Amino acid sequence: MKPDSMKLNNIQALRAIAALMVVFAHIDLPRYQSVGIHPDMFAFGAFGVDVFFVISGFIMMYIGAGKSGLRDAGGFLERRFLRVWPLYAFFTAVAVWLAYESDPNWWLSYYYPRAKMDPAWIAGSLTFTRWSRSPVDAIGWTLIYEFWFYVSVSIMIALRAGPKYFFLGYTVLILAVRALGLAKSPMLNQFTHPFMLEFVYGVVVYELFAGGRLGYSNGKALALAAAAAVTTVLAWRTLDSPALYSRVLFSGSAGFFIVALALTLEHRFTAGKALVLLGDASYSIYLTHWTVLTTLPSLLDLHHLSNMGPITYIAVNVAAALLLSFAVFFLIEKPLRLAAQCIHRRFRRAKGAPAPATP
Repeated sequence: MKPDSMKLNNIQALRAIAALMVVFAHIDLPRYQSVGIHPDMFAFGAFGVDVFFVISGFIMMYIGAGKSGLRDAGGFLERRFLRVWPLYAFFTAVAVWLAYESDPNWWLSYYYPRAKMDPAWIAGSLTFTRWSRSPVDAIGWTLIYEFWFYVSVSIMIALRAGPKYFFLGYTVLILAVRALGLAKSPMLNQFTHPFMLEFVYGVVVYELFAGGRLGYSNGKALALAAAAAVTTVLAWRTLDSPALYSRVLFSGSAGFFIVALALTLEHRFTAGKALVLLGDASYSIYLTHWTVLTTLPSLLDLHHLSNMGPITYIAVNVAAALLLSFAVFFLIEKPLRLAAQCIHRRFRRAKGAPAPATP
């Protein structure tokens, strides 16, 4: 873990903003079409996922700097698994329970059909190998890409390769496999999916950052802000394009410039404590909000509480999602993270190796 003085507050703030974008994207709005509210009013919030992927590419390089060889590769992958998997497993269990409850409670069946109790579906979800359908906890689809990116980073560490050349080769591999139609197996299809290129944008940001090219200057900040604005507009126009490479190109580029701008501003204009705290809790927000927003609207209807205007309805959904997210962060995620750190340290001691703290 980097020392506290090296904590990148602007990156944490970006994680908060990306998480909030995703929350808004998933608010159920079709019920207000009759009063002129477009059901896809917050659809662009899906762009938060692309920003998350770019941030993740940067952060994995940042925390993986200096690691080399098989031992470090194994430790890196183990720490990432222990950081991500426990809370994801918890919400997968919640989704299975909701699927079990969906038989007498018909209103749960749309998002949580009883088919989600299938052991094979659960196993595929928990091992990040649910290739053909979304995981049991549907919001976890992004974690599949995250996990396989972690695998790629661990391979880089094991091979003692530098990020620049390793991920240049990885990019060529993705483009070649896709161009030649070679992604026949589900695993290869996942490992070479165009979305993986968005992590590579983050790797490039890290290379610029590590090389000292993102230091602050007025001109640099203005240029990055202009590039971020232009590419964000292009991302907004292409987010739903059937051509996936359009999303990767424009949303990935926008994420690249936004993350680079945040780092350039890090020691000149630092994000406030509220956004940083939201960023710290962003993983809990990401996983929790889906459970809230797929159950709360029906609960409001069942208890005759849905007679509210769209602004109140949106506020209620967002407030409930954030309040429960912070409860999960403090009462579940942090204890799970602490337990994972203890497991990791004991495992490393048993193997006679030093155990660095889990970031």
